[in-house]
Amino acid sequence: MKRIAEPDPYQLLKRITVDAKVMSTDNLQNLYVITGDGNVIKYDDEGTEVAQFNEFSLGVPTHLDATDPFQILVFYPDFMTIVTLSTALNKMGSYELFDLDINFANNLCFANDGNIWIYDGSTLELKKYSRQGEVLKSSQSLSFEFDQEVNPNFLLQRSNTLFLNDSLLGVLVFDMYGQYRELIPLKGLSNFQVVDNRLIYPKGKSLLAVDLAVFSVEKIRLPATVNEKTDLIQLEKSRLFVAGASELLIYKY
Repeated sequence: MKRIAEPDPYQLLKRITVDAKVMSTDNLQNLYVITGDGNVIKYDDEGTEVAQFNEFSLGVPTHLDATDPFQILVFYPDFMTIVTLSTALNKMGSYELFDLDINFANNLCFANDGNIWIYDGSTLELKKYSRQGEVLKSSQSLSFEFDQEVNPNFLLQRSNTLFLNDSLLGVLVFDMYGQYRELIPLKGLSNFQVVDNRLIYPKGKSLLAVDLAVFSVEKIRLPATVNEKTDLIQLEKSRLFVAGASELLIYKY
């Protein structure tokens, strides 16, 4: 008997030619990308370009946090500088980490209260800074928790939980005060989302959603047109954003 194929729940809304290296979304279904040449571009939920920002004098940014759609965080590692942008991608402010006595940092994100979490690679600590440069919270050095060196590549806060990813160790979980709680043994990740207490990451032709309460795993099928080597994928309410080789795909589902 011939098997009837399941209907594809995705509708392709827009295909955009762009070289996206970093991607983030906000809760209004806007999409933000950093291109290979350092431009920050914002698209609405239909894929229409809304705004651009560039600060070429600072080099190419490597991190982008659009958790708060009214203040976007962009990090320029060459000059250890954080730039914050408005909803129209106008520059609101900038902060040099050298002024905070941080000489090496490559992971940072907005905290829920609008302050900034930074992983200090010199002291191996997570530190929460105010906009005035005051240290509000600090973790214990991770050298006390792990025998091997921690080399994180991604930092994210959702609700009262902070997630620090090390592709060799797994996902390190901290409470809202920066105190280490546990290690989720998911190795080899370069980025992920946390939505409704589920950690979501791409694997092959699917997204895997790990329930952080019971650690059950749900497989979410991706559109047939998605390349299984793509790891820049974001779910945001009724939108799926996929960045491939020199193009960006926006789906409704």
